[in-house]
Amino acid sequence: MSETFSQLESGVLDILVVVDNSGSMEEEQERLAERMVPLLSAVNQTNWKIGVTTTDPRRRCLVDLISRDDHNAQEKFVKAIRAGTNGTGNERGVLMAAKGLTDNCQNDWPREGSTLAILMLADEDNCSDNSADCLDDPNASPDYLYNVLQNDLNRQLGRDARVYGIFWHPDTEMLRCLKRLLSLK
Repeated sequence: MSETFSQLESGVLDILVVVDNSGSMEEEQERLAERMVPLLSAVNQTNWKIGVTTTDPRRRCLVDLISRDDHNAQEKFVKAIRAGTNGTGNERGVLMAAKGLTDNCQNDWPREGSTLAILMLADEDNCSDNSADCLDDPNASPDYLYNVLQNDLNRQLGRDARVYGIFWHPDTEMLRCLKRLLSLK
């Protein structure tokens, strides 16, 4: 199955990348860092900023906020994607995406009037053990992130905000396929 995405060719673009930083992600982060660099070329006609955070709920601020005008943007981006593997095994991508947009210790992020894209990369479902690790937590549901986007950031999904995710479980065929894809040169 293949998907196509239209790409913003001009304007203000803010991208939040949520990277799983649990113990199982070292190899995946390395490959993702290499494969994500073309993203910078794909959006080079926009006024972009990319915030990177992790799935670890103990993190308060973004790992980094990279701007188009940074002289070392590609290096900063690769370093941020390699977020390490000392995060909790209870991956909280939904919560951390919301925090990355609202409690990020950065001024002017996300920017007013920008098109917003959120890309979540993990090898476990949100809240890990089939969501059993945070069943009663209201910020465990994707609805929590959607509400933050709509109510706190005044964004309309599908118009000026989109959420993309790559989630896989280490024991599945999907992971094996993704690993093969990431290993292609």
